Amino acid sequence: MNHDEFTKIVNEQYRRSSQVLASKASEYAKEDNIFHNFDRAAAMLGVAREQALVGMMVKHDVSVFDLVELAATDPGKLTEELIHEKFTDAINYRMLLKGMLLERVRKSPREGSVKTEDGIPWYIEEMKQRALASDAKHME
Repeated sequence: MNHDEFTKIVNEQYRRSSQVLASKASEYAKEDNIFHNFDRAAAMLGVAREQALVGMMVKHDVSVFDLVELAATDPGKLTEELIHEKFTDAINYRMLLKGMLLERVRKSPREGSVKTEDGIPWYIEEMKQRALASDAKHME
């Protein structure tokens, strides 16, 4: 593969990832919270939303590893569409995680206690509050 062919693959991946993220946003995001489903999962599991996302991201990583195994054991079953789909999912989960982490850095307290007065890690309490607010809006 030459440089131009690889650049074409990279540019096509940018397009695919952007397109899928945009289409999924209307399905999974609520109002102004692109991370709604991850917040809900985090509240249900009692973990930070980044941890909830990573738990879901592992499935996509397994799919990529399965492609590598398939390439070694039965390459005839490997298709371009399958490769595009699995890599787009894996890349998009990383983009979502990057967004979460950047938001955390930009909005998180830098000093003081990492726990609320009740002893609950502040990010768990934040996730619960977001989930409750989202539920309240949908009940109206």
